Amino acid sequence: MVTFSKQSGDQDLEEFWSYCLQALDVLRHDGMSDEEDAKENIVTGGLETTRKVRLVKTLHWRHESFKPLFEHIDKAKDVEELIFTQVGRGRLPRKRVDVVSKRDPPVGLPRSIFRQGYLETLSPYEMEDLQLAAGDFPIRVHDV
Repeated sequence: MVTFSKQSGDQDLEEFWSYCLQALDVLRHDGMSDEEDAKENIVTGGLETTRKVRLVKTLHWRHESFKPLFEHIDKAKDVEELIFTQVGRGRLPRKRVDVVSKRDPPVGLPRSIFRQGYLETLSPYEMEDLQLAAGDFPIRVHDV
């Protein structure tokens, strides 16, 4: 999407997608939302069927600006299919749920990645275990 934005000459869009890539890079795999496989019933044309979905949980420690950002990134995959040709098996639909995951954060993240007030709830040894990164990550709130 960064390349597409750059080619279209939309600097704001390029900046947005570059920020998304930076956020994903800083959070790494361990900073992503918890997911679990589930099934949901859907009604299409009067017929009820079951489909597999991925339930996406909220991380209790992550800054609240990441939730709408990642929702937007998930939706972009649908737009991306209009621009690029998908090869291989389709992905499972992702469904965000109001379930909070209590998984501990990974080590080495910048202080700004954390939800306001979260770090203050930790004991000194828990703070030490986090091994906070020396640098910071600029949190940007986008109208997505």
